[in-house]
Amino acid sequence: MFNRISRSIGPLIALRTIEKMGSINRASEILNISQSALTRAISGLEKQLDIQILERSARGVRLTRHGKTLREHAERIESEINSLITSVEMVQEGAAKVLRLGATPMVSSFFVANGLAALYRNGYSLGHVNIMFSEGSKPELLSKLRRNELDYVFSTLPFENDEKELAQISLFDLSLCVVVSASHRLAGRGKVRLTDIIGGHWVLPRADSELARRIGEDFSRLGEGFPISTVETSSLDATRILIERAGLIGILPERAIQKDLIEGNLISLRGDWSFQKRTVGIFCKADKESDQILELIVDGFRDIEDQACRGHQVSG
Repeated sequence: MFNRISRSIGPLIALRTIEKMGSINRASEILNISQSALTRAISGLEKQLDIQILERSARGVRLTRHGKTLREHAERIESEINSLITSVEMVQEGAAKVLRLGATPMVSSFFVANGLAALYRNGYSLGHVNIMFSEGSKPELLSKLRRNELDYVFSTLPFENDEKELAQISLFDLSLCVVVSASHRLAGRGKVRLTDIIGGHWVLPRADSELARRIGEDFSRLGEGFPISTVETSSLDATRILIERAGLIGILPERAIQKDLIEGNLISLRGDWSFQKRTVGIFCKADKESDQILELIVDGFRDIEDQACRGHQVSG
């Protein structure tokens, strides 16, 4: 039944890929269907509704106003279908399922929480799933994972010890940037030397965290000692507040503060430094099967990322 429903709105769902790629040919490759079949499906839809869905030019194709309206409705329909499938599967499984998630503070604030929020905003029904979400340090969370007290842990990769018991799934990279408030005296400068700001007041991750250790390695590599005047916190929200309202200097993942950078609340300084990229991923037991709700959380976050990137392109 669900496959029949999905096929019936296939041409509508395909509009999202066509809009993203700007080409029916490239969209057909991604959707794994022939270009002629996709063209016929769109043409049939245009005839059936008596509207123009695509505008064609030498540079490719783009959605018309009617096409964008159809794509928006199709995404809502797809969301409802996914919600329906999830609900039915949960009912078939019987009792409510418990999904136990753990995350380090910096990752949980902008990744896990936003992924969960996207699910609810998009209308997914989690009525038969109880999600238990906790924060902690990476060693603490991995210990709970080994003891089967958690199902998944979101953190930076890799885990230094080679353990066959745990699997690591890479999701995306994080670039770190030195950040100040829009009103900070350095905000209007072009390029800043690290030597000029190392003695300032900083807010940095807790000294016992892995992120702080790696930032310390970066400072050493750049020939500088760790800033002396610091507030230590691994909370993303607390770091933001201290940068914006107390005039402190901080180091944050660019993706985590993209909205603040676009809106001009925070300013990323440019200078003679480079901090190592971090990789965010998932830890789980090596024999753990894939979980649909987990996949939806990751997809929800990626939707937010895509929207943020589009907003950045428009504003730029």
